[in-house]
Amino acid sequence: MLIAFLFLSAANPGERRFTLCAAILSAWAAGYALTWASKWGLAAALSADPIATLRDIADVMRYRIDGSYEQVVDHRLLAPSANMLRTAVSQIWAMPSSAMLLMLLPSLCAGRCQFRPRLFVALTLPALIPFLWFEILSNHTQIHATVVYRPIASSIGILVAAWLLSTTEKAKSADVVGLPFR
Repeated sequence: MLIAFLFLSAANPGERRFTLCAAILSAWAAGYALTWASKWGLAAALSADPIATLRDIADVMRYRIDGSYEQVVDHRLLAPSANMLRTAVSQIWAMPSSAMLLMLLPSLCAGRCQFRPRLFVALTLPALIPFLWFEILSNHTQIHATVVYRPIASSIGILVAAWLLSTTEKAKSADVVGLPFR
């Protein structure tokens, strides 16, 4: 998520920017998958019964994606994301300084800034990545909600940074005619 945001915020505007960002995210995902596959391969190779070890690994994978656990897991679409948002909001609002900062942020530019919504939308797309992850690992997400919700803080940071990057100071009348503003 952060790699994608940093790339999008630094790249030149254009269609190719999203293609390159998708390629970067794909490379990261492939590396992440290779890391886990290597770990599982080593575990199987070093165990007394490699086939049984691979079966155990596959069972744990199925459980983390779609298992049930004592009435905690809701298998409906977007239930994991909603659960994470509830957890994050309860944690964020528990810290008065965070809540106050989030509420005061829009007033920083009030009347002095020009907002560019297309840039904002483009820059905020990476903030959706944790929610995709929450949905894919639905069971794991809901069972470990008090730990798994943490990427939402990065998503909020991306939203704030995207908002700041997509605003520009309005031109002053003296600047328009080329005179220094005094």
